[in-house]
Amino acid sequence: MQDPPRSASRSSLRTILFAAMAVGILISLAFPFGVPPVSKWTKGRAERYGRAGDTFVRMFYLARIAGFGEEESRQFLDQAHLHYLLSVEAAPEDPQTLTSLALVFSALDRREDAVTTLYALLRQDLPKSERQGLIATLRVMASTEPSPEDVENAASFLRKSPAGLLVLARAYEHLGRTDAAEQVWRAARAQALGLAVPAAAMVAVCGLMLLAGLIGLALFIMGRVREARAGAAHRPAAPPPATWRAREAVEALILWLFVAQACRLALGAVLPAERTTGALALLVPGLAAGIAGIAWVWLASPRGTRLGWRLSRGWRWLVAGISAAGLFALPILGLYQVIQNLYLRYSLAQQVGLGTFPEEHPLVPVITGAPLWPTKVVLIVAACAIIPALEETLFRGILYGALRKDWPFAPAALASGLVFAVAHLSALPLLPYLLLGVLFAYLYERYGSLLAPWAAHAAFNGFNLAILLTLYH
Repeated sequence: MQDPPRSASRSSLRTILFAAMAVGILISLAFPFGVPPVSKWTKGRAERYGRAGDTFVRMFYLARIAGFGEEESRQFLDQAHLHYLLSVEAAPEDPQTLTSLALVFSALDRREDAVTTLYALLRQDLPKSERQGLIATLRVMASTEPSPEDVENAASFLRKSPAGLLVLARAYEHLGRTDAAEQVWRAARAQALGLAVPAAAMVAVCGLMLLAGLIGLALFIMGRVREARAGAAHRPAAPPPATWRAREAVEALILWLFVAQACRLALGAVLPAERTTGALALLVPGLAAGIAGIAWVWLASPRGTRLGWRLSRGWRWLVAGISAAGLFALPILGLYQVIQNLYLRYSLAQQVGLGTFPEEHPLVPVITGAPLWPTKVVLIVAACAIIPALEETLFRGILYGALRKDWPFAPAALASGLVFAVAHLSALPLLPYLLLGVLFAYLYERYGSLLAPWAAHAAFNGFNLAILLTLYH
């Protein structure tokens, strides 16, 4: 007769425990103890944004080599300008970031902005040789008729930056020194050709993804046509019924966030500041949190529960997932980029600070900081296989599975997709993540196995990483 009171007592204790975890998460987000000082990570972020800006300038040169006109190639300079602005936002006093921004302003024919930025740089304490080159560059930018002496004095300074090569070549062309201009253009083309291999690899990956998507779409249409001719209605394979309640799903999410935040704070407290963006700091929180959340639901479920991992006919679900990613990866990434650019341009037009705009992929610091390819390979495997498996089990298998018990597909997919988007702690690109979450839920609903959304998630991450590896080359 004591079981019901004992069970109620355990349930109350469990509620209090998870409520305390939720409060702890909110407190840790409001007061990020153990996180290194902002100055420790903004410099690294500024360098990475600057590197991306340099890559876009080289893409401008690569487009010119491919035969595109200057106006057609100008979009790459616009993207370089936005990344240099992010670099300056992260490190406003860094001479290199200010120089790159000023030079790309000049390359975009925004002379007043270029001069203003260089004046801000001149107010800093710079080495004498650097200051002389900067003054000569300022004279070249400020004058509609730069003197040959100023151009020569600025030449060595301008050659240090990809955008500076464009400014210098135009200055030589203005002076009628075609031989000197052609020499500078050759240097610019040499830099661009260094980007040709990774850029070609990126284009190849994009092409293969799109081809896989089109083939998958064609097979899908052919299958539906055959079914229509045979008079058979298609019946999608439903996901296995969840043997857990919505309570366990919510508790799994709370535990996931709590363990992830606890690991981040612990690593931030014990690791040197320069290693808080390393492989250990990146992988441990995600892996530990995912395993903890999934283990909680698995232990609360009857023995033998697979949490949605049906493996029969697995190769078909893998092909379907990769095809879906190939069909939707480019539009979703394009939407993300459009939202990102609109935000940046609005912020600049309103003259407000960009703050901590979530532009950077979490793998970027590790990719750019890892000196050895084996480390990068391990990270890529984790990002494209292990992390997607944990996230699909948690967000689709557990959360969507619990919601689908009581709700139709559409509200269950939207709710789980919204949680998936918010859980990535990225408010601005909420819509792209939401669309991804709905797509993954649809694949799970249609094929009845997490193999399909896992394959789509893994392919999408791989596609994204191919772009990042080129951008931060």
